[in-house]
Amino acid sequence: MGGMLKLALWFASGNAFFAGAALLIAAAVVKIISRRKAGAVAARMAALMGAILVALSATPLPVWFYALWAASVAWFLFEPDRRPPLPRDAHFAAAAVVVVTLIAAAWELPYQFTPRVDAAGAKVVVIGDSISAGVNDDIPIWPAVLRARSGRDVIDLSEAGLTMARALPKTLSLPAGGSVVILEIGGNDMLEQISARRFETDLDRLLAAVSKPGNRVVLMELPLPMFFNRYGVIQRKLAAKYHATLIPRRRFAGVLAYSGGTIDGLHLSAKGHQLMAELFEEVLQGR
Repeated sequence: MGGMLKLALWFASGNAFFAGAALLIAAAVVKIISRRKAGAVAARMAALMGAILVALSATPLPVWFYALWAASVAWFLFEPDRRPPLPRDAHFAAAAVVVVTLIAAAWELPYQFTPRVDAAGAKVVVIGDSISAGVNDDIPIWPAVLRARSGRDVIDLSEAGLTMARALPKTLSLPAGGSVVILEIGGNDMLEQISARRFETDLDRLLAAVSKPGNRVVLMELPLPMFFNRYGVIQRKLAAKYHATLIPRRRFAGVLAYSGGTIDGLHLSAKGHQLMAELFEEVLQGR
């Protein structure tokens, strides 16, 4: 996989967010303790780089919080040093960056943990696009690998090119009784550049259709291109509305970024399908 694609997936995974947050905190600490002008310059450069990493990470935090964060970083960047000593306002600016950044990290941290779902005795239904359906008949797809590895009853309703709107009729095929419904979908909607409003409407309808009594719904967070924060916000909001379990986008991106994990940078290779099956073996608990 090319270096640029790996870099794009690093941003899409959200890992750039925590790297940027660490740089911002380090910059604030350096500015406070440094007694040299070079230290202040280095602190500003680190803070600027940290802010850029955070901005490009497409982390789905509220717009108002980003505005507050941007204001604290701007105050930090443009507050004059007038050394020695460091003026009180500069101390306040550095402290503000640290506090707001720590709040942001704490806000995002719970979305980094891979959840567990009690799937004892349940059928597993997969509704996905070409990531799940595959594009090469010679490569075993991950729902089939999951079925073979775990012995679970896995019903695969995936289809290459599927969007959330086109997936809605497939919900009519859901088995009666409680099932674990895995939704690996939405990437084609973003590739088709549908509006965030339509993305929200289509995902809301799909989640409503699969959230039948007794069902447990698992939604894979999408690796987000730069500045596609809104789509992640929608996924998280609707997952909370329908009590769906979210798989962190870093896990999805991690499969795509794995060396040899894809055949073309997007569609999974045999190794990629194996890794995705292993991910859901980890998520699904009980027999």
